[in-house]
Amino acid sequence: MAAAEVEQRVSDPEPICAEIVAYLCNNPRTRFVEVLCYGLASASHRQSVRDWLASRLAPRIPIVSIDVVQGEEWNHSVYQAAVQTEDTLYVVLVLQKYCCEVEGISKGTICGNIRMLQAIARATYETLLPKALYFKVGDDFSKDKVSLDAA
Repeated sequence: MAAAEVEQRVSDPEPICAEIVAYLCNNPRTRFVEVLCYGLASASHRQSVRDWLASRLAPRIPIVSIDVVQGEEWNHSVYQAAVQTEDTLYVVLVLQKYCCEVEGISKGTICGNIRMLQAIARATYETLLPKALYFKVGDDFSKDKVSLDAA
């Protein structure tokens, strides 16, 4: 996949799930899926994403463990071990838009932090290839779209 194509793609949950299924079908030794969310995602939303993805994968690929974590925290605690693993797919999610207004912090500082977060997410993806997928997610990657009710 070309770098420009990866940079500009904004994906809905269903195509993301389809790519994960395709990867798992082509890599039957993969037993774990780690979804790395770069940007603020509450614990309840991460759980909703995990439950939604598990419900989509179970009928097709029942023997896969799924975890959804904050990417920036994951980089500090798990990344070095991840480079060594062969049985895990890493799904990197970055937001199309980030909050750019925080009281008491300049917009320039926030935008710089966002660019750094996006660069870290991209570097994580590139160093974990070929066992990684990268997606930019928009506003429609909301709780409603990944809830079990939408199944």
